[in-house]
Amino acid sequence: GLYLPQATGLWIGKYFNLSVANSYYLAKALVILSSCTLLIVSCLLFRPSAFVFAILFMPMSLYQLASPSLDGIATATLVFILSIFFYTVIHQKDSNSWLAIPMGISIFLLTASRAHSLPILLLLYYSFYITKNKKFLFAGIAATCLTALWLYISIKTTVDRRVINTVLPAEILHFYLNNVLTFFKVFIATVTNGPYMAFDARSAIG
Repeated sequence: GLYLPQATGLWIGKYFNLSVANSYYLAKALVILSSCTLLIVSCLLFRPSAFVFAILFMPMSLYQLASPSLDGIATATLVFILSIFFYTVIHQKDSNSWLAIPMGISIFLLTASRAHSLPILLLLYYSFYITKNKKFLFAGIAATCLTALWLYISIKTTVDRRVINTVLPAEILHFYLNNVLTFFKVFIATVTNGPYMAFDARSAIG
């Protein structure tokens, strides 16, 4: 879903028999255009804070927004989701109920491609709680079910050939579900590792 701009650019390049380099630049241009469009619409719905603009204009963020990877479009999609959410929070029952549709679709696309963003599914249910509009509830249920289905398929079928590992993702998930404390021990050891902390700090800033 979030790869649609890249896929469109490569398809156009193939259709018009463009070179690999030109197809790449076309895909990159469509990603930048899509990301900027999402950010502009987000600002029209709800003006982000100065802190959000500061994050968006960090060197690494600008690099990601100008990259044909998933990172830039994912960031723009998140800002779009949050803008709809805060617009809904401010206007509550007077907000446009049809915003539940783009919000639900965007949340599904983001959570299906970024598992760490799963908590944002709760925004749809909270929007339903404050507006009492069932469109947000239906959007939340649909997004949750579709995301769960997609993650189930991904866990069962995805093979990362970059990592030599005889253990399947489903087996790793099953292990940590049965050893929750072990998961937190590994997590804490990872985030407190000196070299990793230094790398993360440099990477975040760019």
